[in-house]
Amino acid sequence: LTANILRIANSPIYRGRVETTLVAAACARLGTATVHELLSSAWLRTTLPDSLPFYGEKAADFWQHSVATAVFAKRLAPRARQAPATAFTTGLLHDVGKLILSRVVLRADAESLGRARLHADVRLAERTLFGVDHASVGATLAHRWTLPHDLERALGEHHAPTVDCPLGALVHVASAMAHGFGFGVAGGMRRVLEPKALQAIGWDQSELATLGRGALSDIRRMTNAIDHARG
Repeated sequence: LTANILRIANSPIYRGRVETTLVAAACARLGTATVHELLSSAWLRTTLPDSLPFYGEKAADFWQHSVATAVFAKRLAPRARQAPATAFTTGLLHDVGKLILSRVVLRADAESLGRARLHADVRLAERTLFGVDHASVGATLAHRWTLPHDLERALGEHHAPTVDCPLGALVHVASAMAHGFGFGVAGGMRRVLEPKALQAIGWDQSELATLGRGALSDIRRMTNAIDHARG
């Protein structure tokens, strides 16, 4: 964590006039919220395999989609009366179930994998091959990690949002926006936006494009800083 903080704080994207070797100075430069976002995003990057073959995704594409979803969720959160930090974390983790299933699929036989991938609905393909989908796996993981119940429920419902789970609806919209702006569209997994999700969070679809364009610089800044620190 210390090394990541210092590398990111001293990257060209965030560096001031001089480099710093002190964690406290680096945190002061970045701000507490930014440190949390950068470190959690960097952590996710280090956990990924080279690819997610079942989903037809490269690790970098999966990660960029997760970060973009997190940033969009944070931007949408205030009007939805959700905590921006919680929205960011939930957006970052919303597809974590795919990482678990990707590890399992390496042991699946090729014939079963081929049949499952014929399905247009990714979650149906998951249930065909594994008996569960990535949303339910993510919710189970959140429960085992003893994360807040709202976050656990949001991970489980981000594909099928309900009006009484605004955090899940928020992440659903944020993920659809990430797909819409080109983050994570490999394998034909573009998200269909559910109107009830917008109703649950108090946003109108006509406003999303403007919000999304305004957040693109934050997404690029974050991903570039982490990639630079890794390199």
